[in-house]
Amino acid sequence: MSSKFTRILVKLSGEALLGNSDYGIDPAVLKRIAGELQDMEELLEHDPQLKARAPLVTLEHPLLGPFGHVRTPLRFSRSPVVPYRAPGMGEHSAIIATELAGLSPERVNELEKLGVFQ
Repeated sequence: MSSKFTRILVKLSGEALLGNSDYGIDPAVLKRIAGELQDMEELLEHDPQLKARAPLVTLEHPLLGPFGHVRTPLRFSRSPVVPYRAPGMGEHSAIIATELAGLSPERVNELEKLGVFQ
């Protein structure tokens, strides 16, 4: 983006906020071009498209309790996306060691006692 274009865009954005234009552009048009500055809370409260898409989901975290996450924007009619939290450090170590690496549960317990899995 050229610096001249950037300067004009910034000027138009400022004019949209003030409601006037040196370029003879209707303020309503300027507002549509520049948009409104909103924080996330305002955006989630006032944007009908975001409300309809429900972008936030609350998941239970074992240490933090209920925790807000941004839902994936993907929607599939025949296979819904089920949100889940990220695993904690070492949470799946025993499963990985037994099912993927083929270690016995006894060997996994030995390794846990030695501090291999944390």
